[in-house]
Amino acid sequence: MNSIGSSENFLDQSVKYSHSANRDKRLRKTSEFYKVRQRGNSLSDRLLVMSVMQNQLDVTRFGFSIGKRVGNSVLRNKVKRRLRDIVHHTSICKGWDVVVTVRSGSSDPNFKKLNGSFNYLSNRLNILG
Repeated sequence: MNSIGSSENFLDQSVKYSHSANRDKRLRKTSEFYKVRQRGNSLSDRLLVMSVMQNQLDVTRFGFSIGKRVGNSVLRNKVKRRLRDIVHHTSICKGWDVVVTVRSGSSDPNFKKLNGSFNYLSNRLNILG
């Protein structure tokens, strides 16, 4: 086996690992979203609504809710990518379920506004680590 073949296998394994690792950090089921919204604490500003609830896990899980009123699918996915990047670069305490809902009045919020809004709500809800 040549060195190129072994490096390709290594890259394939690392990509698979990163996707499976992120799966544990996501809220996926409608019932999980509903439970956080009903039982948890919630705060909002002009761009986002953030609902949080403690879980019994060693990991913080996130769920993003972006309705069709925000814009077309390209815009909704762009906002989700930005929010995932913000979560990735923000230090959050372990053991929380967090649902972030994007408000419909915000038309194409830029990264800086989303980051400011996310950090403001996280700080107010005392989940920053």
